[in-house]
Amino acid sequence: MSKPEEPVSLVFTPSSLDEAAARAEIEQHAESLRHSVDEAVGHPLDNLINAWADKWVADVEAEHALYLARVEAPLGTANTRLNELDVVRQQDSRRLDETNQARIAAVSALDGEKPLLGGRPKSIYLHLIALVCAAAADVAAFIQVVNLLGRQRQSVTVLLVIGFTSLVVYLAHVAGTLLKERKWKSGAVSLAVWASMGLLAAWVRLIAPPPATATIQLSLDAAPADSGGATTQFAFAGAALFLALYLGSGLAAGLGAYLTHHPGRSAFIAAIAAYRGAVKKVRAIERRHGAARTTWQAQISARDAAEKVLASQRARRLAFAEELKQYTRVLLAGKARDPSVTDAILAQDHRPYDYSTNGSSGRHA
Repeated sequence: MSKPEEPVSLVFTPSSLDEAAARAEIEQHAESLRHSVDEAVGHPLDNLINAWADKWVADVEAEHALYLARVEAPLGTANTRLNELDVVRQQDSRRLDETNQARIAAVSALDGEKPLLGGRPKSIYLHLIALVCAAAADVAAFIQVVNLLGRQRQSVTVLLVIGFTSLVVYLAHVAGTLLKERKWKSGAVSLAVWASMGLLAAWVRLIAPPPATATIQLSLDAAPADSGGATTQFAFAGAALFLALYLGSGLAAGLGAYLTHHPGRSAFIAAIAAYRGAVKKVRAIERRHGAARTTWQAQISARDAAEKVLASQRARRLAFAEELKQYTRVLLAGKARDPSVTDAILAQDHRPYDYSTNGSSGRHA
């Protein structure tokens, strides 16, 4: 298994200069020139040291160029990532502003229903509980109606009961909503369809014979009761009970929708949900954008710091070259023990050293 690739270092660390080795070599050269220096030549090793300095500066500049080549790719990636997040950030910010405007408009449309700003009223939950209980009663009643039509597959019975219950409860709810919004024609049509379905189911409950397992006992006398009359009474009782449950569930759905519905309520809830979602997205993109910007800024700072390190190393190497020149003069003066050679310590030096005048006075800047 290959090792994961190590991240590129952001710090520019040039190789160190072996100053001790350079001084040792200068000492060797000074020893070899101890009997070859006179007052005409004050700086015999300056050009050699200048060449060393040029090489040292060239080496650190080459290392800096390689460093820039290494960090260019991650810096470009960080810059591209930051630009992408800038676009997403602008989109999310614009979305947040749009949803905030929608929220303000939805609040203004509530008029007298401003308590919705504090949350849903408790009456809505009571309405939902009543609606669930009424729907459960309708399911039980519709099961009896479907069974009176003859033996059906269990899956067919389940689908019929669920579909019938859902439809009638929804029609009652829609009718209450439409009447609250003063859409009288649409509300009347919904109520008519709802009533027709209830009457149809009651009629089936009335004319269909009772199940064979049903036991009818309407009298306490010893004489047998008229089975035909008992069957009729059973049918009327079942149909009446069905209508009572049907009307009760319809009132629970329709009246609850009428009392709890507000034209701007749905828009307000949707605007609040959209606004909260936009806030979450802005928070997330701000965190991601901040992390990406920190990474990009760290690489920019490291690149700028590398320029300063390069300038410092260049100055340090040139300063060390001047130090070696003075060290050479001290060594030669100490070994020669000649005042004319010692005077070279005080002579002004300019880089590069002009050897065309034999080192006497023809140095130039």
